[in-house]
Amino acid sequence: MRNNGKRRYSLFITISIFVILLSTITIIFIILDGKSEIGKREQIDYGIIKKINPLVIEKANIEENKMSSNIELVEEIKRVYGIDVVYGEGTEYITKTINAKTIYEPKEINLMLIELINCLELYPNNILKEIQIRDYNVEICLVNYFLNNNIALATRDSNNNFKIYLSNTEKIEKIKHSVHHEMYHILEYYMKLEFDITQLYNDWEKVNPQHFSYISNLALLDSKYVYGYEQGEGAYFVSIYSKSSDKEDRAEVFADTMTAVSEPLYYTDKLGAIKDKMQLLINVLRDSFQSVKYGANITWEKYLLE
Repeated sequence: MRNNGKRRYSLFITISIFVILLSTITIIFIILDGKSEIGKREQIDYGIIKKINPLVIEKANIEENKMSSNIELVEEIKRVYGIDVVYGEGTEYITKTINAKTIYEPKEINLMLIELINCLELYPNNILKEIQIRDYNVEICLVNYFLNNNIALATRDSNNNFKIYLSNTEKIEKIKHSVHHEMYHILEYYMKLEFDITQLYNDWEKVNPQHFSYISNLALLDSKYVYGYEQGEGAYFVSIYSKSSDKEDRAEVFADTMTAVSEPLYYTDKLGAIKDKMQLLINVLRDSFQSVKYGANITWEKYLLE
């Protein structure tokens, strides 16, 4: 009986030591993980605001050798935003997979890069770094044109690499709209992977017209409920394309706000809900991104913020 008692006592001691060791190891991992997260946040350098060197832009505008200046522009985009921009030789396989033609003309690439920089400068400086610090790669590929009449495209692959494809359009306004439209897709890809944004989707349905359903077949879309068309039904969408899906609707509302040079009239139009939709985007972006939450003069908030 004594031996059995000793064995039970010994077993109790062994289990106790194991539990203590396991708890200690767990605490150490939590501390290390916390330090890792702190390290990641420090890598973002919230207090350091990097800017594109204006001399590089000036040189790109006047220099005859656009190939050289394009390389410098790409390096500046990488330095400030951490984004890889690819084009021309070496992208033929990529453009083929998205049904597009490769762009080679240095002067046209130059104009696209400068306009891309103008658009990127409207975003909080570190918003893309918040995405990258979570190991999501962001890349932009410039193409000449899409064979299926697309203007731009955003994708997320199985490894969660985010890519934006921008076509060479003659109208600067289309480039601007395309950049901001596809950028919103990237931001939402990230938010959906890292946060629970179900409430956004639920609330979005509530601000649409009663019994409305999105239609993916573009040929069947009409102008009902679209701002700018006199239907007398109220404005719920900024474009006809917005009615193709909820995600395209959100990207269109975001892009329209980003490119507006004055407060859109539909923000004060009591008949519709575009303002309400933009407010939903403002809220979810603030909840998801530290650089937005603690930032000032956020471009997409310039006309409203509750």
